[in-house]
Amino acid sequence: MVDTRTCAIHGKSRASRYLEQDAAGRYICMNGYECKAAGSGAGNDLRVQCTLHGKLRSLDCLEDDGTGRLVCGPDRRCKTAGQPMADGDRDRGGGGGGGGGCYGA
Repeated sequence: MVDTRTCAIHGKSRASRYLEQDAAGRYICMNGYECKAAGSGAGNDLRVQCTLHGKLRSLDCLEDDGTGRLVCGPDRRCKTAGQPMADGDRDRGGGGGGGGGCYGA
């Protein structure tokens, strides 16, 4: 039986031999064995919360901010009421479910 764990960055279930622990003790994919992008497999509809805005987004709309948090990319900012959210809008009640698609500039 293969020992599996979930990559803390991408949310993918992986064989432990392809993961390593980071400084915080989380299991993340190793260099050279990175998780494949969301949407690359059939039926993959994984949604993850943008930690900047609190919106549920498709994983391929998010990127690691360098500290292990997943945030929307600069050209794929979260939207609310049809407008892209500024980075500071998180503290003004812009969070919650909804959204989910990617929105380019």
